Amino acid sequence: MQTILGIDCSSSTIGWAYLGVENNVINILEHGHIKPPDKDTPLLDRLDSVSKSMADLCEKFKPSVIIIEEIAQYMAGRTSANTIITLAVFNRICALQLYRSSGQYPMFMLPISIRTRIKRFLKRAEQIDKEEIPAILQNYFGKTFFKVVGYKQRGKNKGQPIVETYDEADAVAAAWACAIELGLIKGTHE
Repeated sequence: MQTILGIDCSSSTIGWAYLGVENNVINILEHGHIKPPDKDTPLLDRLDSVSKSMADLCEKFKPSVIIIEEIAQYMAGRTSANTIITLAVFNRICALQLYRSSGQYPMFMLPISIRTRIKRFLKRAEQIDKEEIPAILQNYFGKTFFKVVGYKQRGKNKGQPIVETYDEADAVAAAWACAIELGLIKGTHE
């Protein structure tokens, strides 16, 4: 069995997923998220915590392949230089520790590339939006844990789904797209 560790990294939540592929069948073995220390903690302590968490994931799973969702360098109206720099630092400390712990270079794939591979695999005509990923995973894998598990109770985003749902789902999507890219699974259209 080939195993894939998928990572969706940010400075506030790191989604991870561990998938197994055998005989053209892909299964979610485990998934979860890591909450780095908050921004009141010194940056090096936050990065050290994330690094240790990545080492723990590698030690626990010993994946055949690792994929990290690449950071988008610009999102109109949603990013600043500071946001991009912070995301890049967290993304690359994850990559560095995963490399050190596993001895293999992780793959990187942009979010749009992940969704495009899944779209083609499912023979879907229209592009997949980020918000659709949990429902698509639920339909494909038959897992109810990708339903939105909670909503923000206050603030400007009141009523919006909690972010961890998307972070874990994005990690699963990255691992799924990796399996497609590497030819570990083939859709009926291939």
